[in-house]
Amino acid sequence: MSPNLIYFILYTKIRCISIQNVLKCYGVKNDCETKGEFDINIKPVLAVDIGASGGRAILCSIKDNKFILDDIHRFTNEPVLANGLLYWNFPSLFEDIKLGIRKAAEIVDFESLGIDTWGVDFAMVSHSGEIIEGPVSYRDGRTGGVPDELHKTVGSAEFYIRTGNQQMAINTVYQLAALRKVRPDLFALLDYNVLMMPDLFNYALTGKAAAELSIASTTQLLNPQLRDWDYELMDLLGYPRAWFPPIVNPGSVLGGLRPELCSEISVSRDIKVINTCGHDTACAAAAAPFEERSLFLSSGTWMLIGAMLDEPVLTAESAAAELSNEVGFGGKIRYLKNITGTWLLQQSAEELRLSFQEMEKLAKEATTCLNYIDPDAREFQSPGEMLAKIGAAIGNNELKTVLRCIYDSLAMKVRYSAAQIEKNTGNVFININMVGGGTQSALLCQTIADITQRTVYAGPVEATAMGNAIVQFIANGYISSIAEAREMVRNSVKITVYKPAISASAADTAYISFLKSTNLGR
Repeated sequence: MSPNLIYFILYTKIRCISIQNVLKCYGVKNDCETKGEFDINIKPVLAVDIGASGGRAILCSIKDNKFILDDIHRFTNEPVLANGLLYWNFPSLFEDIKLGIRKAAEIVDFESLGIDTWGVDFAMVSHSGEIIEGPVSYRDGRTGGVPDELHKTVGSAEFYIRTGNQQMAINTVYQLAALRKVRPDLFALLDYNVLMMPDLFNYALTGKAAAELSIASTTQLLNPQLRDWDYELMDLLGYPRAWFPPIVNPGSVLGGLRPELCSEISVSRDIKVINTCGHDTACAAAAAPFEERSLFLSSGTWMLIGAMLDEPVLTAESAAAELSNEVGFGGKIRYLKNITGTWLLQQSAEELRLSFQEMEKLAKEATTCLNYIDPDAREFQSPGEMLAKIGAAIGNNELKTVLRCIYDSLAMKVRYSAAQIEKNTGNVFININMVGGGTQSALLCQTIADITQRTVYAGPVEATAMGNAIVQFIANGYISSIAEAREMVRNSVKITVYKPAISASAADTAYISFLKSTNLGR
């Protein structure tokens, strides 16, 4: 394998755009036991979870029917501006992955490792191992206007019937179209692999290319009914079929670490690399300890709210509601809506140089806000001057009011999305299982319970890493099923329960105001 894959050079001297890590802002509180003794009959696994703000390598073991997590290494994920594009710093991230593996191996002889990341982003890698293009961040503006152009070739309605994805400009299918504008020469060549971020890291570790199912389902190029690539769609768009490696299911073994890599970081060649659920939301859903009639809400930089279904919903009404059909462990459909999440708080924390706890305290001083924002509005998707942009949108620059607006507006968008999911599935959901870093905000959890008039079960914080590990434990034969794993999650963490603290009529009045403020009630 060419060393260019690992040492692909970005112009790191150019000013980076720093994004605060959600858990770091909250003090990196882990809700599981840590540094516990290892059960000698169950070898631990290493879960590498990389989000759009930061990453972590976490050893996960099982003892007394409980998961025990041990933080090994945490690191930031900071995009780099180079040649006018915003790139993910692959070399830096891969160095941190290697460091996490080495640190874990110094502690215990773990059996396997798995990597999960955010969705949609990719790199083009030659068969000799060189990164030819990317990985460019979804927050780069290169896809502006691209969806409308691409829909002249394949209509929006046909796109949804084929892929079932919420049609967001950041999706892989549109990023590829943006790439074709500047590098049309690439599209006549076949000796490349399009590798999504977790698949890219796995390739660097093993030298083997594969496309894990859950992360592939974020591309808008996968048929959710077949759980396979939509090759006919690729043909219509002019994307070479040969670029896309075969789909593999989560829980499949990719292979062992490359021998030269083992020598470099002084670890055993026996460590397996498992295709865990490559998409972090699929991992989080795998660890969510579902209550009866529950939606799940994965709360990080993005908030994703959804339901677990057996088959996709591909109706015109579902398309109009911009709901996605993504695939999770066991082929289950994660029918969900992407909502801008703690990104707004991260940007505010960076601007104010305050912790999340400090901002939450300020927000509580404002009892309510009279105007709201749509967190997904375009003006709030780019970094910088977030407080001023929100203040201008609501006509009030008072800090505590602006901060309160963020919490309230996020809860309103959760209610809005939950209603869409209920309408399109015909189901009624009375609870929300909330997982991830956002569960550490009592204000956010309580506001969601109040506005949605649903009971919120908050936890685990480290659901993504735990779900990553669960898939590995199932693959390694230590856990028999997701149902067994979820019962173990309940034994392992404290689930905090938030019940609505305001009346239904008060919640309805505030929600109507939200719909009017954002024009979402049209």
